[in-house]
Amino acid sequence: MLKRTALITIPALVLLMGGCASTTELKASIDQAQRTADEAKKSAEDAKGMATDAKSTADRAMDAAAKAQADANEAKSMAGQAQQEAAAAKSTADAAKTSADDANEKASRMFKKAMSK
Repeated sequence: MLKRTALITIPALVLLMGGCASTTELKASIDQAQRTADEAKKSAEDAKGMATDAKSTADRAMDAAAKAQADANEAKSMAGQAQQEAAAAKSTADAAKTSADDANEKASRMFKKAMSK
């Protein structure tokens, strides 16, 4: 952004060097320089606003990624627990089947023994 001194100094130097600028031309140059400086300031403010918005969006994305990672870790832990419970259930079922097979075999022997008498 140009300072007020620079806005006046630049056209004044042109006047001193060339000596042909009228007061109207000098004022027009100063006004043009001021408009240019104002536009540059507005553009800089707009860019700053966009950068702030982008940072805010990036922060929200990072928060969402961290939550997703935590959720994934929790799901992995739950899956491990479920796998352990399934293995325990299978072991119990296998033991129950073995016990049922043994009971069935014993009942069959008892039936044969009873039929043979």
